[in-house]
Amino acid sequence: MATVIHDNVLGPIELEAPLLALVDHPAMQRLRRLEQLGTASLVFPGARHTRLAHSIGAQEIMRRVWRRLQATDPPPGVDLAAEGRLLRAAALLHDLGHYPLSHVVEPIAGRLHQSASTGLDLGLDSDCESDWLQLAATAASHPVPKSDMHHERLAAEIIRRDPALQRGVDAYVGRPGAAAEVRALLQGCDSPRYRRQLVSSHFDVDRLDYLLRDAHNAGVRYGGVELEHLIRRMRLGPDGAGNHVVYVETRGQPALEHYLLARRFMYSQVIFHKTVTAFSVLVAAFWVSLALRDRLPFTSLAGLHQALDDGTFRSFDDHWLWHEAARRADPAGRGMTARIASALVDRQPPLLAWEQRARRRQAHSGLLETFNATRRAIARVAGVEAADIFLTDQVVTGQSSGNGDLDAGDPPLVGEPGGELRPITDAPGSALQGAAGQPERLARLYVLRSGDADTDATRRHRVREAFLAHVDAAGEQPTD
Repeated sequence: MATVIHDNVLGPIELEAPLLALVDHPAMQRLRRLEQLGTASLVFPGARHTRLAHSIGAQEIMRRVWRRLQATDPPPGVDLAAEGRLLRAAALLHDLGHYPLSHVVEPIAGRLHQSASTGLDLGLDSDCESDWLQLAATAASHPVPKSDMHHERLAAEIIRRDPALQRGVDAYVGRPGAAAEVRALLQGCDSPRYRRQLVSSHFDVDRLDYLLRDAHNAGVRYGGVELEHLIRRMRLGPDGAGNHVVYVETRGQPALEHYLLARRFMYSQVIFHKTVTAFSVLVAAFWVSLALRDRLPFTSLAGLHQALDDGTFRSFDDHWLWHEAARRADPAGRGMTARIASALVDRQPPLLAWEQRARRRQAHSGLLETFNATRRAIARVAGVEAADIFLTDQVVTGQSSGNGDLDAGDPPLVGEPGGELRPITDAPGSALQGAAGQPERLARLYVLRSGDADTDATRRHRVREAFLAHVDAAGEQPTD
C-alpha cells in the first residue's frame, strides 16, 4: 500500500509504507522548516519551498533514473531492487544535516570550525566586529573544503546517532547494514562510483530536482531541464577501468549541455543575485556573532552533536535563526549585531556600490586579498566605517554550480555503449567549449545603509570612488 503525494513540480509521487516512515521521522520533518533557497525568498517571494519537498523530489527522480539504469548494463551480482531502494534512501536523507537557510551559514560555520580546530588563518580578526561582514563575504566567496561541519557529514552523523532511523533504513532497503552504506555514501567514503555519481556529483538527482524546483518556485525559466529526455538517454555500464559508471548517450548530449548551462544561469541570476548575495553575507555575519559573542550551542560541532543526543537538534531550523535575529534587532542600536539583525528583519539590503562580471577565471585575481589589505583605507577616504563595507568574489562555471561544489567530482560523461566515454567538456561539438565554458566571475562591493536615502546615495558613490582608486593603485583594473 502506497501513499501518494501531489508534488507541484514532479506530479504524483508514490511512497511505500517503509519509505513514508522515513519521511515521517523527526529528523526529516525538521527539513519542513528549512527553506531550500535560503535568503532568495527575500528577493523572489515565491521561493519558499522546503528541503523536505526537495528531498522527496530527489528520491522520486532517483526512482525514475534507476528504473532506466537497471535496464541498461548494471554491474553483475547486484540485487537491483535492493540497490534502487538504497539509492532512494540516500537521496531522501542526503540533506538531513542542513543548517538554517540552507547553504548560507555553512561556509562561515566551516571556516570558524577549521580556524578553531586546525589554526586556519582566516586573514581577518574574527573577534573584531568590524571584520565580521568581510569575514562572512570571504567565506561565501571561497569556502573551505568539506569539514565535519559540512551538511552531508552531519547527515551521516545524524543517522549514526539514531538507532531508530538506522532500523528504518535497513527495513526499507531490506537488508542489515544498509544504513551504514548510506552513511558511507553521504560522507564520500568508498562506494561504487555510479552511486557517488547519482547522489553527489555535477550530474546527480539532487541537482536535477533543485534546478526544476527552484526555477518553478522562484518564477524564472533559467532552470528548465528536459528531465524525462535526459533520463531516457542515461546508461549504466563499464568504463574500461573496472568501474561501472553513469553516462549519457551521445544523442542526449544537447540535453546534458542544456542542463549544465541551466545550472550556470540559475546560479548567476538567482542563487548569486546581487541582493540575495548581500542578505546571505548579513546572515553569515550574524552567525559569527552567535558563535563568537553568544557562543550558542548550535554554532559548534560539539554543540551540534550534543543537540543530536538530547533531541534539541529538531529546533535548529529557520524559525530559530529568525527568532534570534528578531531578539537582537534594534534600528537605533550602534552595535554590529543589532544593525545586521535589523537589516535582516526589516529587509534593508546593503547597497551595491560596484559590480563587475567577467568571463575569465583569472579576472580579479587577488582582488579579495587586495581589498582586505586596503579596506580600512578605503573606508577612511570614503568617510564610512570599515565595518560597513564588504566585497564578494564568486565564481560560476559551466560544469559546476559555484563555489560550494568543491568536492563534486569530474564533469558528467557522454559516449556510447562499448565506446570511449568522455567528459562533456571534451566531447566533440560540446557547447561548453569556448566562451560558454569559461567561468563567470561576479565581484561586488557593498556598503550598509545609513537610514537616510540622500546620505546613502552619497555614501555609495564615495565608497565606489575610493575603492576604484585603491584597487587601481594596487595594480587591479576593474571596470563596469
